[in-house]
Amino acid sequence: MKMQLYRLAVLAGGLVCCSAASAQWVPSGSPFAGPYTVVGTGGFFQSINLGGESAPAGSYWRANVTALWSGAPGSTTSLWQNDSKMSLTNAPVNGVAAVPSGVTVHFGTTTGTAPTTGVNSNTTGTIRYDNINLVPTFVAGNPLHMAFRTSFTSGGNFTWSNITVSLTPTPPAPVNETCATAIDVSAGANAALTGPFTNFIPPAQEIGGANPSTIAPSPFSCQATVSRATWYAFTPSASAAYIVGSCTSAGLATQNTMVNNVVALFDGTNGCASLSSLACTTTTCSGGVQSSNINLNAGTTYYIALARTGTTALAATELKSQIFISRADQAICGANVETEPNDTAATANSFTLNLGDTICGTSTGSGTSGGGLTSGDTFRIKTAAHPGIRRNRIRVASSLAGHTLIIRGLSQSAGVIGTSESDIQTSNTATVPTRMVQWYTLGNSPDANDRSINLRVTGTTSTTAQYSLNYIASDEIVPTDLARTIRPGSLVITSVGQTTTDTDLWIYDANLNPIANFGNDDEPGTSSTQSRLTRTFNAGTYYIAISRFNLANNQPAATDDDFKSANVLPFPGTLVRGGTFPTLPLSLNFKVTDSEGDVTQSYTVNDAFEVAFFKMTVAPAPSTGGCNPADIACDDGTPLAAAPGCTNSTTGPNEGDYNAFFAADGFFFQSGQGPAGVGGTCDIACDDGTALSQAPGCTNNGVNEGDYNCFFNNLFLSCI
Repeated sequence: MKMQLYRLAVLAGGLVCCSAASAQWVPSGSPFAGPYTVVGTGGFFQSINLGGESAPAGSYWRANVTALWSGAPGSTTSLWQNDSKMSLTNAPVNGVAAVPSGVTVHFGTTTGTAPTTGVNSNTTGTIRYDNINLVPTFVAGNPLHMAFRTSFTSGGNFTWSNITVSLTPTPPAPVNETCATAIDVSAGANAALTGPFTNFIPPAQEIGGANPSTIAPSPFSCQATVSRATWYAFTPSASAAYIVGSCTSAGLATQNTMVNNVVALFDGTNGCASLSSLACTTTTCSGGVQSSNINLNAGTTYYIALARTGTTALAATELKSQIFISRADQAICGANVETEPNDTAATANSFTLNLGDTICGTSTGSGTSGGGLTSGDTFRIKTAAHPGIRRNRIRVASSLAGHTLIIRGLSQSAGVIGTSESDIQTSNTATVPTRMVQWYTLGNSPDANDRSINLRVTGTTSTTAQYSLNYIASDEIVPTDLARTIRPGSLVITSVGQTTTDTDLWIYDANLNPIANFGNDDEPGTSSTQSRLTRTFNAGTYYIAISRFNLANNQPAATDDDFKSANVLPFPGTLVRGGTFPTLPLSLNFKVTDSEGDVTQSYTVNDAFEVAFFKMTVAPAPSTGGCNPADIACDDGTPLAAAPGCTNSTTGPNEGDYNAFFAADGFFFQSGQGPAGVGGTCDIACDDGTALSQAPGCTNNGVNEGDYNCFFNNLFLSCI
């Protein structure tokens, strides 16, 4: 019941492609149309002779072969069994179960379509060998014979047709097979390895021509028998921890396909004749091996060797070897060290940090009581006073991954801030840089707790190494100016209809203090997760802070907010974007609506923890030329704001001003608008009747008795 073989002798052809190392030989006559029909004989190779002469002399290590296959019509025994074997021989073969140079390829999505999957099914399909290794290599010089065998139930006739063949010569041996011929990768590596989590990958090496024999004596202290080695020299420009290996995982992504790897690192101070082994490992990672963290000194030359364990023949898919060098993470410790117990905010260690400062500690858990290694560590971090807005970053560094960094705050329920600690922002490996938290400090308040945050570090049972909290950034943020000046009065600031992002916003005054009750997370009275804030704004400078939910400062939720349970910060002068980690990029588009219409603002976030800041200048429309507070209209009664340059008496208010003040859209209409009347044509005075021009910034709640009194107090006066 088992195998059948098809053999073909191929016509001589010519070399195609480009270089001796990569040129392919394609026999003339390919594709061979056939069809070639063979009778099943119970599991042995049978021959199909296509005729032909020798392939060009040389050694070939890869083949591309395709063939159409079909069973006999109506066969009840022609059953495809999802594997195939292709062989190259220098002579015909017949009636044997195995031939030299055989390669087994199991059927899969990249190797063709099964011609049939059941008895009595004879759908034509393709058998395909894509750039497979020939083990051992095929040495040409005699007539080339191609032999195929498939596993199926015997007893039927089978047809091959449209056979294509191409052969790739064996590449030359890599130039860096020995320590003495190691490739120096220092320039490229040092340019790439600028800090933790940076990687460098030199070009891959073809291993078909690499030395397949045992390297004796083995330079690898952890592996006695190795072959197909490649060597690299590396002189780091920075003293740091490094990792070497051949992994193919994301972020490293070497092209290594050599199995059973071993990698070693040597101190090369005394040259190749006297190497000192620093590391040797067969510890596996995805697609290869990698070392643990190794501290290397700037200016010292090191050698990295990657090899294949044992001396067995290369498997079908073993084509390349390639290494990576990675800059590892490590704690950087200075004078600031944790003191236990520091499990909670109540027992936090307090530090005032300047840019570049660090704090060191050790944690193997997340407990909140009892102190010691198994509890988390809490720190109260205060940063230096500064004008304006700054974006601050701290990242946790350790030679052992697994620490989590958390900005802690307080819970809130129904707009009432509680006393329970809660997480606001958690570090993430997807940020750049990785494992960092980010917060903003605003203004230059002398308050003792201003610009302070509570920061917590937790670990796992594997994070036994010391960590450091590195204060890596304090960047000035310049708010974006809105497109125009906004008019005083009732304003609507909203992201509803502008974005689908779950937004959160707060308004700050000219000194970057949050204005109480001037924030919104979710639009009032709806199910929308976008923001809508409607408030009365007097003339002045304001700042809009907007982010994805949760935007946390030390303020309770506004009374009309539809969501009043977001976590908040305990201290003034700080602002954090918390909540879950979003999919980036995301939109923070919003608009501001005043008495003159909409001002739209577009903004795209590419930083998960980003808060966007905008400067909003609120001021009345420029003066239209009235010569005293009651001079509000042209001589014909048209408001000056509506007809700049019109005929207007220069001696003082007249009938035109009187008519405009008592027009249908004049005093009585505008006084009914409440705060929305601020900036109207009849809004000429403070609430106490003092002309606005004489008391900028006074209390002004719209058009009211103060404006009425001011108008008649000035109506019969001449120009000022």
